[in-house]
Amino acid sequence: AIQPTVIYDIGFQLTVGLTLFLVLSRRLMGSVRRPWNWLLISAWAQFGTLLFLQGIEQTTISIWSPLLNLLIGSWIEWVILPGSFILAILPFLPIRSTFQIAHQYAIQWMDQALRLAEDLPLAMVAVPAFSPIVLTIVVVGTGIAWFIAERRWWGHALPLILLLTAWGYTEWRVPEQITFLDVGQGDSIVLEKAGETFVVDTGGVYQQTTHPLLRPFDPGSHIVAPFLFTRGEAEINGLIVTHADHDHVGGLLGLLRQVRVKTIYLGAYDNTDEKRNALIRSIEATGTRVEFVQKGQTIRPWLQVLAPTERKEEENDRSIILLAQIAKQRVLLTGDAGLAIEDELTIGPIDILKAGHHGSNTSTGEELLQKTNPKIVILSVGRKNRYGHPHPDVLERIGTNRIVFRTDEDGSVTCSSAGCEPMIK
Repeated sequence: AIQPTVIYDIGFQLTVGLTLFLVLSRRLMGSVRRPWNWLLISAWAQFGTLLFLQGIEQTTISIWSPLLNLLIGSWIEWVILPGSFILAILPFLPIRSTFQIAHQYAIQWMDQALRLAEDLPLAMVAVPAFSPIVLTIVVVGTGIAWFIAERRWWGHALPLILLLTAWGYTEWRVPEQITFLDVGQGDSIVLEKAGETFVVDTGGVYQQTTHPLLRPFDPGSHIVAPFLFTRGEAEINGLIVTHADHDHVGGLLGLLRQVRVKTIYLGAYDNTDEKRNALIRSIEATGTRVEFVQKGQTIRPWLQVLAPTERKEEENDRSIILLAQIAKQRVLLTGDAGLAIEDELTIGPIDILKAGHHGSNTSTGEELLQKTNPKIVILSVGRKNRYGHPHPDVLERIGTNRIVFRTDEDGSVTCSSAGCEPMIK
């Protein structure tokens, strides 16, 4: 009861166990007028468990999971586990080696079946995070539907109607917003407007050791993708990579493994370095479309590209700079561009500025602050980072008359027309 994930694991396994019990109890099933009805009710029980605890553990579901639980669960219960027991009690018999090979094949067949299931239609569906009221209505309504389903077949339609209605309502009421994700010492920003979702950068992790980690942290798959799933997004319209530094692209492949991206945008003058070419090759290997952008282009009418203008020797100065008009706010995203690039920008007042280069002294200059005069400044930095970001000079330049949010202190920050709200209060 202390660890919610323990409740989740136990509850989910109980629903699977109940399903197996119903399948195997032939005498009990024979006494029920419509035995298949119990299987459908058990399927809804599994989905109910997923939905009720999605905010803690589960952000995606699959329509195939109840069937797979039956098949894979039965295979584990009746083949793999008994095989493991037999191997344990026959350590010295000649039959052991042959039996061990058969047991390994059984495990491989299960793994192969799961891999094939990943390619099925709707193998993974992102479920938006329902509000507590909406979630309660869905769960209670599903419970009532179970009793109806025992007598009337159309009772099974009620949970589906409730889910689709809750899903549509949640999607309909999602406001325009921009979220600065806490990915540690790196950048990742999610833009949501006009029914479309764009991601700017995917964060990264600095790793000193050359030894492979047992459970490596990947901000793309561990932070960005789960956030998108809670928004009901398993596919996004675009991913903008400002430049190829690891703290901006380190989570790229991890994100692409879980989320479909229609187009990836790269800087037009930053495609000749070997590091960038390696990045392009890794993207193209996934089959994702790549497009190069430069100053003057508009990715969307509300998303303008202000830089790059030409090839620069310094990689940070080749960063894509964006001006977004979202949630009645003018938002400037400068990547890691330096002071000289900032001074070249022709731009008026803005509402929100994402401080350049994570608060490094090489960015967010006095001239930029004067001509843009932002009301809010966002600093995307990692806690106790080795660079000492944000630099004291940058904080002094920003001043005390502006609202400042730091991801190392405030967590992820979401900005809408009502203002900016930190995750940690």
